[in-house]
Amino acid sequence: MFSEINFKKAALSGGVASAAGYLLFGESGGSIPIAGFDVPPPLVIFGSVASASVITDEIHKRILPMISEDKKIENVESLAVGGAISGLASSAALRASGVPSSNMIKSFGLGAGSYLIGDYTYYRLLYPDQDMAF
Repeated sequence: MFSEINFKKAALSGGVASAAGYLLFGESGGSIPIAGFDVPPPLVIFGSVASASVITDEIHKRILPMISEDKKIENVESLAVGGAISGLASSAALRASGVPSSNMIKSFGLGAGSYLIGDYTYYRLLYPDQDMAF
């Protein structure tokens, strides 16, 4: 189903989110039980934002070209969708780890910003010869 998954970019976005989440929220009150295992919040944040990056790449490849013929508009839509999905994913992960609801705007910004930083770093610094969304 997924074609040419970019694990490097996903790991970069997830790593940025995990590190920033740890710096902003610390251990967030404990671990998150997933499938019978206690998983630390930074690892859950990493997984959620990395997964959101993979999903956004697939949306960019499969759905957005059907909406817009203009490549620039398609790229802006991709950034907006990617930021929103990553923001929601990080908010859900942090909420599950015990971060209070009052910090949801900050946790949404963490995910959205991590996605944008990961994309920018990947396409501008690591692989500048590839097609970049912005």
